[in-house]
Amino acid sequence: MMRRLLTILFLASFSALAQTKPVVSPEVHLDRSITFRLQAPQAQKAEFYGDWMPVGKPVPMEKGADGVWTYKTAPMPPSIYIYSFTIDGLTIADPVNPRMKLRARTSASMVEVLGTPPTLWDARDVPHGDVQINYQKSKVLNGETRAFWVYTPPGYEKSK
Repeated sequence: MMRRLLTILFLASFSALAQTKPVVSPEVHLDRSITFRLQAPQAQKAEFYGDWMPVGKPVPMEKGADGVWTYKTAPMPPSIYIYSFTIDGLTIADPVNPRMKLRARTSASMVEVLGTPPTLWDARDVPHGDVQINYQKSKVLNGETRAFWVYTPPGYEKSK
């Protein structure tokens, strides 16, 4: 009987975990404002800093009843932005955003705000070329192998 009760409690705890809503961060809205979220229910203080803000002036985040801290920006111009969170004095990248910016001593996260018309770096529905990474031993460098990149325009292989 005790084993059955423990099994039910164990499975119920997994069911509760499975029903928690995943945190979405960053979320770019249609008006190009951005909502940043951070799940840190035990934190006493959370701050947000973006590379478009004055240096050394992070802004406080608001803690929700679910333990998720939130900060929403005003509408932003199209660009790629870098940001980080500070939780109780510790600066971290966004744990749910895979887009990272590595720095000398820290790391941060990136978010892209798209524009209309598309910016120069936006992917477009046009033919794309290829980039190949090749390796060559160099006689000048005493046989050391060096990498070099070769770009070929769309259709190059077909024209050979």
